[in-house]
Amino acid sequence: MNRRSAAVMNWRNRTKEKLINYKGGKCEKCGYKSDMFSVYEFHHRDPEQKDFTISGKSWSFERLKNESNNHNTCL
Repeated sequence: MNRRSAAVMNWRNRTKEKLINYKGGKCEKCGYKSDMFSVYEFHHRDPEQKDFTISGKSWSFERLKNESNNHNTCL
């Protein structure tokens, strides 16, 4: 993996952690809480309205935070 790819992956992991904490730091369905952020996924509340996958975008944190309001944090 080249340096740039590693930097992008690192940024995405940090951003995912921030989004999970913004959404309450736990699963919104069952309340499970873990420091391993890889166990969490974002699920769009209405899959028919889904335009993209949050984890696949390198948008600003504010834009991702606004989009995450349409998603549940789940396991």
